[in-house]
Amino acid sequence: MHKKLRWLVLFLHIIAIVGVVYYWNPWGILWFFAGKWVFANLGIEIGYHRLLSHRSFTTSLWKENILLFLGVFAAYGSPLTWAANHRVHHKNSDKENDPHPSTETVKTFFWYNDPITINPMSIKDLLKKPFVKFLHYNYFKIYFSGLAFFLLTTGPEFTLWFFIMPGAMTLINGAVINIICHRFGYRNFETTDHSRNNWLVNLYSTGGSGWHNNHHKNPGSYTTKVRWWEWDFDGWIIKNILMQTKHA
Repeated sequence: MHKKLRWLVLFLHIIAIVGVVYYWNPWGILWFFAGKWVFANLGIEIGYHRLLSHRSFTTSLWKENILLFLGVFAAYGSPLTWAANHRVHHKNSDKENDPHPSTETVKTFFWYNDPITINPMSIKDLLKKPFVKFLHYNYFKIYFSGLAFFLLTTGPEFTLWFFIMPGAMTLINGAVINIICHRFGYRNFETTDHSRNNWLVNLYSTGGSGWHNNHHKNPGSYTTKVRWWEWDFDGWIIKNILMQTKHA
């Protein structure tokens, strides 16, 4: 999957650059942030990350499936490969086998959830989920069906800003977190890695991803917030809308 995903991300970046020049519209920035929140925040940060990778909360099956389905359109790979790599990252953070080490900027920036890192034992809980496996084996069919749906129903301009741009920027978003938040910022906790909290990254993520040191200290928590002023909107969504059982 990782080779096809590289081509998909390259395709999205080319279309995004050309499209923004051709369809420049100040309203497009608002559409972009709306799409980013739907696909990157709901889909990736809440669905792929906090729910699937860390099992930090439980929700109803239909809500879980919607979150994971939305994550597909962030162009960051299937939930199975994403979660597998992320679990390896936490196990080996800033060490030799870290799949996206902050010390290797180029490798981290072009991290595509290479399935070579998958250990079946580390995702045996996910392999019991039929919908997760369905999304994995039909990832590209689902993604391009979504792209076709938006083109046919909303037209190229809205599709560019709401659907394509968030997918193109998701890779950059992940790289920003894994590079900057392991180098610059403050630490609430002395963890065994170099994770740091960075308020600028958190401002861009609009959700709570910038409080990276907090997350690495307690990855099983549904929220990254520790201090009262550390804004974690994704954690608020989980607690007030999605959560059934709180684990941390």
